[in-house]
Amino acid sequence: MAPSLSVVVEMENLHKSDPRRAARLFDWLARQRVVFELIVLHDPEDVSAAEVRDRLAGSGLGPGVVIHAAPGQRYYELKNTGAHLATGEIVLFLDCDLEPEDGFLEATLAAFADPAVEIVAASPYVDPCETLFEKAFALFWLFPLRTEGGALVPIREYAANSVAFRRELFLRFPFPDAPTYRRQCAMQANALQRAGYTLWGNPEARVRHPPPLTWRAAIDRALREGRDRYFDRRARGQRAPANPVRAARGMQRSVTDLGQRIRTQATRVGLAERQIPAALAIAATYEIAVRAGFLATWIDRRIVPDR
Repeated sequence: MAPSLSVVVEMENLHKSDPRRAARLFDWLARQRVVFELIVLHDPEDVSAAEVRDRLAGSGLGPGVVIHAAPGQRYYELKNTGAHLATGEIVLFLDCDLEPEDGFLEATLAAFADPAVEIVAASPYVDPCETLFEKAFALFWLFPLRTEGGALVPIREYAANSVAFRRELFLRFPFPDAPTYRRQCAMQANALQRAGYTLWGNPEARVRHPPPLTWRAAIDRALREGRDRYFDRRARGQRAPANPVRAARGMQRSVTDLGQRIRTQATRVGLAERQIPAALAIAATYEIAVRAGFLATWIDRRIVPDR
């Protein structure tokens, strides 16, 4: 018998991508034959209850959906609250701007058929991938390209946007409180591995993640990424930035690595050879913004907002 499932969706990303994606996620969930409990969380100062109901309207999910207002709570705090509200043996976290492929829930639950499996991360990839901007982000950004499936594989980190836990374990290892923007999941992963748990990636559980909606959104995200790098280095006792020569060499290595990744995988996203220099320019601009965010945070951590 399959374990019971709770799906936790937080709405913090509603206004950071195409808002129609949330409605499409709920429509997709309504079509699933897997039985699950759905918990939707929002900070009413950021996303109103009316906006949540509007995205749910027409999905057919019914009155059983739990809509929980959590004033002042942020991305990871909302997920932690959702896990406490959940009743399922498995808790699956999904961001509201994701679009899972068909079979996603079945693949996720199938992974937990082995009692030794306690944490399973999905395989997000960038989609849509049609414009030059979108193809560039698909090639260099946070996620690998779409997988073709396969068995579970041990991993070292995961994204909080599409990961499932046995709920009892998650409640013992919630997302930690930290000043970073999107690094708490890495901190949690490290804590779980130190405690002896294996993290599993599931190539069969594929989910579409949007690229930044605009250039402004991309730069904002890059600056926050740089802010996170500062706190990562600080946690390792490396507070100051590298000297200018080392920083320049590090930037050169990063751009070289990005160029190699873009060139070798360009055909997989339909990027023409003549578009490769432009895609590399997009990647380099993003990396420069990341480093600017790091430097700004080193000067004054209030310069780059954490939200």
